[in-house]
Amino acid sequence: MQHFILRCKHCQKEYTYCTYGNGPDYGTEEGCSMEYCAECQKAIDKAFSAIPIKFKPERKEIKEPLLLELFSKIREEEQQKKKEEEEKNKIRFPVICSSTDPDNYDNIETYIHKNKKYQVKWNDETPDKKHLFVFMEYDILKGQFTKRPWRYEKKDSYSFHRNAWKMMLKPLTENDTKPIPVEPMSMPTGNLFFWDWDLTQQKREPFVYAPKQPQHVIQIHTSEATGEGVRQTVKHGWYQTKVKLAKGVTVKNLIDFVDYKYTYEKYDDEDIATITKIECV
Repeated sequence: MQHFILRCKHCQKEYTYCTYGNGPDYGTEEGCSMEYCAECQKAIDKAFSAIPIKFKPERKEIKEPLLLELFSKIREEEQQKKKEEEEKNKIRFPVICSSTDPDNYDNIETYIHKNKKYQVKWNDETPDKKHLFVFMEYDILKGQFTKRPWRYEKKDSYSFHRNAWKMMLKPLTENDTKPIPVEPMSMPTGNLFFWDWDLTQQKREPFVYAPKQPQHVIQIHTSEATGEGVRQTVKHGWYQTKVKLAKGVTVKNLIDFVDYKYTYEKYDDEDIATITKIECV
């Protein structure tokens, strides 16, 4: 959970946004976002609620052998890069499996090419029958595709996925149900490691905690706080420690929101600290 102090892009109000949730339980305003405070975000949501979502990206199957040839070259290049990286770093990348596929194919390749998203899908039983899909702009109100592809502001990329859900639903074959052959094992040698240690012979002195007594030695420290924080420190001090100002040091002119670094001195055996220097940071 993180809290960010942000400034609203519209009204310029400073507010706090929590990544885990927003509202009184999280010490923030309910309904705020990463861009707008709660008041502005709610106004935006209310205004947008009157405007229906008109378009969405939707898969559409197309027939273009030339694209399949191009994607085949891209796949081979990516596989070669992956192989070289594995050999160089002595590691092996696992196959990434997707949980489901809307079209229920065994294998799914995804390509981002020239700001358009394509998918090549096929089943294990028919590896030569590959189906090509492109994500097109779909008019929700009219219930039909437009002639424009959905634009993706991403770099060209390639990824391969297996449909894990379909794999789990496949029935087991005869080879899958065959018992695992028994491998021969060498006879036990009887050589067991053990440690002959007589615990009754071990003697331990009882531990006695002796708190370290503070000595009359002066220590010099530095700390940082806002102007308001420094003033509150001088006014209220710390736990069991009073804070005072050295001669010539004042906090009257400190600005509340400016960050300062202050130096203070304190003897270990005393409960008084003295601020000797204050400077901006």
